[in-house]
Amino acid sequence: MPAKIVVEDYFGKIVATGEADARGLYVKPILAEVVNGSKTIFLGNFRVRAEYFNYTTRTVPIVLDGNRYVELRFMDSVPLESMTKLAVSPLIVRVGDPVKVSGWVDSKRSGEHVEVIVIGPNNTRIDRVYRTIEGGFFDGEFKPNIDGRWIVYADWISGPPQTTNTRSRAYTVLVEPRPPLIILIIRALPIVVVVIGICVAAAFLLLSRFRETRT
Repeated sequence: MPAKIVVEDYFGKIVATGEADARGLYVKPILAEVVNGSKTIFLGNFRVRAEYFNYTTRTVPIVLDGNRYVELRFMDSVPLESMTKLAVSPLIVRVGDPVKVSGWVDSKRSGEHVEVIVIGPNNTRIDRVYRTIEGGFFDGEFKPNIDGRWIVYADWISGPPQTTNTRSRAYTVLVEPRPPLIILIIRALPIVVVVIGICVAAAFLLLSRFRETRT
């Protein structure tokens, strides 16, 4: 979510603000200490929160004695003001399985260009551009090839000027590793045994009836 990020010191003074990108990420270098003559003054105690219209997250304290990653979550479901809507399904898949993406833009015309951006582990990136059909709808799919967390969002690239938010809400798809073949065989073994048993029983029953008919 492109929320506003606010960083304050412990006296409540705002030292940095910025807007997260469509993936919900915000990176900012902030002063942690000052070397003054013969001594070092530590300034690395801060508090961070996110704001989006009338919604806000809880304030998270951080100590900058190194690089820090802070995750901020809104407690309530926040409606995103965007001219692009996106749906992603399923949100949990295995490597190589297809993930469906669909949505619409705030236009009834066909031929609008919508870019679906998929960002995975190790800076893996998949870009797909779709053209809307009548009613402004679009749909497609992608297949993640690495396990881990993937971020998916859409951008109406032929839409209104950038003063209007054309990027959709971002979704997280959890991609699980595909189990080894031997595990699949072990899992399928009971089913195979049952099927073989049914086939043997059916064959025995047919053979018995055939013998009775000949007799």
